[in-house]
This record gives sequence, C-alpha cells and structure tokens, in this order.
Amino acid sequence: MRYQYSAPNPLGHYWDEESVSVLGIRFGISRKAGFYFSYLLEEILLANFFLLFQLILNQALILGARRSFVRASHRIDIGATAKRTIDISGGVVGLILSLPLWIMVAIAIRLDSKGPIFYRQERVGQNRRRRDRRAVNLAGAERRSSVDRRTTVGHGKRFWIVKFRSMYVNAESTTGPVWAQKNDPRITRVGRILRATRLDELPQILNVLAGDMSPVGARPARQAFVEGFTTKRKTEKNITS
Repeated sequence: MRYQYSAPNPLGHYWDEESVSVLGIRFGISRKAGFYFSYLLEEILLANFFLLFQLILNQALILGARRSFVRASHRIDIGATAKRTIDISGGVVGLILSLPLWIMVAIAIRLDSKGPIFYRQERVGQNRRRRDRRAVNLAGAERRSSVDRRTTVGHGKRFWIVKFRSMYVNAESTTGPVWAQKNDPRITRVGRILRATRLDELPQILNVLAGDMSPVGARPARQAFVEGFTTKRKTEKNITS
C-alpha cells in the first residue's frame, strides 16, 4: 500500500512511500525521510542522532497506521523548547521579585511629568517578514500591489515593546525617530535616572512572557533603523543587549 503524505519535503514537493537504502540497510519509509537520512550521512559530524531515532520510530508507527493518521516526520527543536521554558520561568520569577520596583517607578513617573506611566513602541523581532495587515486581508494575494504588500525581506516580525516612559509625551512629534543623544531634551528628569539604571526596560518582562523577546540576545530595533542591518543582527531580540 502507498501512503500520501500531507507535508512537503525540503524541495517543495510531495512524496509517496518508497523503500530507500541507507548503509546497505533497506527501509520502507517515505522519500522525505530518506532525504533526511541522506542529509544526516552527509552531516554526520553534527551527531544528530535524535532525528535519526525519530525517523526510525515514525517508520515503526507508520507500518501499522491507518492512512488518515500517516504524517511525515518533523524535526523537533528541543533546544528552542528548553530555552522558551527557561525564559518563561525566569520571567515569572523576575516579575514577582521586581513588583516593588514597579510601584516606586510608577509613582516617580506620575509625579515628575504628565502622561502615561508606560510607553509602547513598535520594534522588529526575529527572522520573519514584515507584512502590512491590509495585504493579508486582500482576496487576490498574487495581484497585490507593491505598496499594499509592504513586505521587506529580512525584516523581522513587528511587536510592541513595553517600557516605563522616560520621555515627554509626543517628544518625537516634530523630529520623528532619532537616536538617543547626550543631554537629550526629550528625556524627563526621572527618565534620565531610569535610563542610567536600565529600570525603564523592566516592563519588557511582559514581552518575554509573551514570547516577543528573550532575556539574552540581540537588542530589538525600531523599523526606521533596521535598514542595512547585517545577518548577525537578525536574531532573537532580548532585554540585556
């Protein structure tokens, strides 16, 4: 019996079940799995034996599976799962321990200047294309104009970063996005202290819990400053950099 797999292989095609030979051993597995076996043999120094075991295990399950339950093998990123677990655990602990600071900073901001306590700004995240929501809602995806599509290759997913407000309200209404500078007139008195101690970034714990950022890694940039970034800058964004 031949099974039709629902997931595409790395080459973008769909494969049927086929017997493949690896190191003289013949496996009745999908050609997609065979592709991964070939990849493992070529990159054996990576010692990715977990994927090899996964493919063999899936083959054993497929032999007795009904057609509707057959699925292609997928790589499981244990490292990313473990990292996300650590991020959430650290974020919860950090949020609880820092709550007294949140209260004191909030009172100081309220007494120092008019405006909200928190400040929200759009930043660019990791390895996802920037796409305007209007383009997603258009029915004719292939007929979208370049203006409506607004997709920039290499730019990451947009998200809203949360910080304690350290600038006056509407400080960039006339200048637009600009880099921070010495004796910046946009910054309030309390804001200077918050920026010097990095306490203004304390609310970014919420971004970590939401999955937008990580505690350690590259710093998220504003969309206006992303142009010209190198590949090494397009990594997961964080608080500490």
